[in-house]
Formats: sequence, C-alpha cells, structure tokens
Amino acid sequence: MGVHGFHPDAYPWCTRAATIDHDVFSGPVPIPLPDPPSRTDERPGGRLRPVLKVAVLVVVPAVVAKQLQG
Repeated sequence: MGVHGFHPDAYPWCTRAATIDHDVFSGPVPIPLPDPPSRTDERPGGRLRPVLKVAVLVVVPAVVAKQLQG
C-alpha cells in the first residue's frame, strides 16, 4: 500500500496563472515589436528630398557658372 501526500483543491501557481493570464512555468511571454517605419516615413519631405538633391547638383552649379561668366 502506497503513501500519498495531501493534495489541495487549488494550487498557488494555478491561482496565479489564472490571475495574471500567464503560466510562469511556461517561460516568458514574447513582446510584439512595432512594424519598422517605411522609407518615406523615415525622412521628412518624402519624395521631395531627391528633387532637392538634383536641384543642388544641377541648378546651383549652373547659376554659379553663369555668375562667373557675366
């Protein structure tokens, strides 16, 4: 004949798991990360920035060259 220990009706860890909606013996709960911003969200001005680069690289040297000639 075997000897059995006392078994309560509710275990403390079961009560805790029901209270916090997570079983601490199952490991950590993963935290979802936000989606990374899209490239247009990262830079202010969106598509206007490449237009400004072209203006600086083409228009400004042309204006400077015209000033030097005249």
